[in-house]
Amino acid sequence: MPRHKKRTLLLTFLFIFIICIVVIFSIYSKSEEKVRNEDLKQNVEVNKTNDIYSSCLPEDKIYATAYIYPEAEFDLTNSSLIYDNSDLVIVGNITEKKPGKMLEELGYPGLVGIMSIDTVIKGDFASNEIEFFTSGGYCTIKEYIDVISKTQKERIDRLGFSKLTDEEKENNYLVFNYEYGKNFDENKRYILMLKNINGKYICLSNYGFIEVSQEISIKDLSDILNISE
Repeated sequence: MPRHKKRTLLLTFLFIFIICIVVIFSIYSKSEEKVRNEDLKQNVEVNKTNDIYSSCLPEDKIYATAYIYPEAEFDLTNSSLIYDNSDLVIVGNITEKKPGKMLEELGYPGLVGIMSIDTVIKGDFASNEIEFFTSGGYCTIKEYIDVISKTQKERIDRLGFSKLTDEEKENNYLVFNYEYGKNFDENKRYILMLKNINGKYICLSNYGFIEVSQEISIKDLSDILNISE
């Protein structure tokens, strides 16, 4: 075969090889991007539907929001089942609404409140005041990193948080909207059905977080069910 034909054939094969490499790399990159986007969609993509907690913060301080679907062994829309699975059921007035806090027990944040207790319906609690947490809320990016990096450091890198400055991490927030989350107001009276998880009393569902009037008497589950109907 003439030398110039060999050279042409070699260049043709080289060109085809380069094209194949580019195509393979492109497919891989798109696959990786799809994984990243799906991860963001599940965890920090803005979702305006059922946005419970964004109103707690200045809009320019919200870095991203997420929507959390609960994983529970019982129906979180059934007040009776929530009652049965609660460690503590109380009635009282919310005296203070604190900033949100990252909860290692849940893997996402919750709101923090202080209740002055007037009635203990189920469980034992000696104090007349309790600190409780909601499922879902908000926290700073730094708080989220501090907890999640203990077990999922690669997740922090994947979500791009490692590229942020310390100031950005401390002054920007992640909002986690929980499907059965609950916002609440100070100086209002509520029934709280709480689960004790590692010493923290957490309300797992808005169906276990019921506003009631100041004058109504609540003594047992039947009273609660009459109110929630």
